Amino acid sequence: MLKRIFLGLLLAVVLLAAAVAVKTWTTPSRQLAVAPAPKLDIDLQAAARRLSTAITFRTVSGLDDPAANAAEFDKLHAYLEQQFPKVHATLKKEVVGNKALLYTWAGTDPQARPVALMAHQDMVPIAPGTEKAGRSIRSPARSRTASSGVAARSTTRATCSRRWRPSNCSSAAASSLGRPSTS
Repeated sequence: MLKRIFLGLLLAVVLLAAAVAVKTWTTPSRQLAVAPAPKLDIDLQAAARRLSTAITFRTVSGLDDPAANAAEFDKLHAYLEQQFPKVHATLKKEVVGNKALLYTWAGTDPQARPVALMAHQDMVPIAPGTEKAGRSIRSPARSRTASSGVAARSTTRATCSRRWRPSNCSSAAASSLGRPSTS
């Protein structure tokens, strides 16, 4: 009796697996055929120079005195406008709060869902007296550009290593730059 129940269950599993396999092989793909996007010609050295210059502005934020470095944020905003004139001519720019920037890029389809791309423009301060605790720590407002990338403290800590270059980035960040990830 137990043997018949076991064989019946086994037969049911085999028939189910066969039905799933047949359905899988006979169902056509519903994936859309989309032409690949053209490869972007990105000047990595120019991008590294822009990043290296942008992080020299001492945009340290703090709760004690939020307006303490307002002039540095203003300099950074002017630098962004100078380096990216087409972006500033195309996108709608709003200053939110004191110094936060919000850019709106209107799409061609008003029914499409919006997308948010976010970044921060402030530096994280180091507690006074801890700058050289145990090892040499690069100043957040000092950077170095070389053929290997940009070296600076906390420039891209979320997706890349301390030295900014595509080969050190996570796979998502590297693929956005058109390079394979090495991690």
